[in-house]
Amino acid sequence: GMFTYVSGANFFGEIIEWIGFALATWSVPALAFAFFSLCFLGLRAFHHH
Repeated sequence: GMFTYVSGANFFGEIIEWIGFALATWSVPALAFAFFSLCFLGLRAFHHH
């Protein structure tokens, strides 16, 4: 699975989902949510590693 390549695959998957949602809706709130999800989940994934 993804855990072979990425230590925080669950965080990575969620970030990809929100970025996809933001691209699909192309709205400012969705883009902001994707950005802040990337910031916070990225930090959690980094500390999880």
